[in-house]
Formats: sequence, structure tokens, C-alpha cells
Amino acid sequence: MVPTVLAGEYVLIDKVSPRFSDYERGDIVVFNPPPGYSEGGVPFIKRVIGIPGDTVRLDNGRVYVTPARGAAVRLDEPYINRDINGRPEPTLIKDAEGTASWKVPAGSYFVMGDNRTVSQDSRVFGPITRDLIIGRAWLRYFPLNRIGLVRRPAYAGLEERPSSPSPTARARAPAPLAGIAGS
Repeated sequence: MVPTVLAGEYVLIDKVSPRFSDYERGDIVVFNPPPGYSEGGVPFIKRVIGIPGDTVRLDNGRVYVTPARGAAVRLDEPYINRDINGRPEPTLIKDAEGTASWKVPAGSYFVMGDNRTVSQDSRVFGPITRDLIIGRAWLRYFPLNRIGLVRRPAYAGLEERPSSPSPTARARAPAPLAGIAGS
């Protein structure tokens, strides 16, 4: 998740609020990787790009989201990693089939890392099911010089869903997590 969360940083994970307010586009979530993508049992940390009902499409290095019953919106993503010239790195197709569009099914989320060139994310393994998600990253507490909230961006042109309890959410206490995999 470089540059948003750096290697060796510690974040607190909110496992309670998703019971009352589901995951949204832009949330940073910690999850167990799908079968076959494990990195020694270490959870992944990625950003939610598509929510249930969305279609996520890659075109010319950019990410577009089409919500259910809506029009495609190109995401403004100031958080993604930048190249040596300071330009945002393009978001490229990652799987062998060349998949450039995904429909996010009910109960699933499309996630991508902020360091797109090296991220193992939904472009490789597809949308993840909600039951794989451990919680939402909400506070960076170490190192002390980077302490602060992990904020969710607002995406112009995309409405946020109204807050509602998720029928599949389970209440869990917040817990610190270190050593999370992925970029």
C-alpha cells in the first residue's frame, strides 16, 4: 500500500463499525487472501475500489467505476504511487487473460493496492468476498512521526451508499495488525 501505508508501519483495524456501516469505495481493508494467493498466512491490505453492483474497468492506465444504474466515472486517485518523474503510475492489466473489466457480485469487493505496478490484488484474483475481510484500517500508530487517521477519499461523481448494517457482518473488537502483506 505504498505510499499510504509503508512497510513496518502499524495500523489499528476497525472490526466493529462494518456491522453498522458497510465498506465503501476508498476504504483501506485488511483481509485474508483468497486461496492460492497466501503469503505465509500474512493478511493483505488494499483499497476498496468497487463495491457490490459496480463494474470496474481499466482503460489506458486509468480506473473507471460504473455503479449499478449509473454512468462510468474515472477515479481521481491522488494516493497511488508515483514514478521517478512524479507522475501517477498507470493501472495496468495484471492477469494472463488480459481482463480489463470486472462486475463486482453481491457480497464482494474489488480491491487494489496503491503501488499498482507491484500489487497482487483483484486484477489478479478478482473481487474478494466479504467474509475474507478482517476489518477497515483506521489509525496508523507507529512510527510516531506518521501517527494519524487512515482516511477514505471521496470520489467525485460517485455517491456513497447510505449506512446500513450488513447482514453478513460480525462484530469484532478492534485489534492492531502488524506485518501485513501487499502493496
